[in-house]
Amino acid sequence: MAKIKKINLEDMISEKLIIFSNKANKKEDILLEMSELLSKNGYVKNSFYDGIKNREESFPTGLITPSGNVAIPHTDSEHVKKPAIAVAVLKSPVNFYRMDDASEKIEVDIIFMLAIKEKENQVGVISNLISAFKGSNLLGDLKKSNSKEEAFKYMKNNLE
Repeated sequence: MAKIKKINLEDMISEKLIIFSNKANKKEDILLEMSELLSKNGYVKNSFYDGIKNREESFPTGLITPSGNVAIPHTDSEHVKKPAIAVAVLKSPVNFYRMDDASEKIEVDIIFMLAIKEKENQVGVISNLISAFKGSNLLGDLKKSNSKEEAFKYMKNNLE
């Protein structure tokens, strides 16, 4: 079995890639908003949104964790210019299909959208995120944060 590469998530986060959204009524709304944020900041190519949307249809990314439901949408590295993680904290949850049971919808109110440049890093990044969800109060802290600065501080403290 291949060894999972340890990825430093802290290097992939930025305060400018955090949004608090009350506009999203459905999954596609927030996926577009986050894709546009990554594109505007030079992290992804124009093809990124279509890549995210298409991959989400085939391989859903909703995840139930002890601290709440999250989604980790991502797509192929060909759509990425440089690595990043965009984060959205939603005022009202949207439905995603579960990663481990594609027939079941769950309500998600925090989304970690991954832009991964090296395909071989994808599993490591996702694994590190899931570990952070289980081993800290990151999701609870993000839900109660009131600013990008505060959310960024919680992420810096809980992601390695």
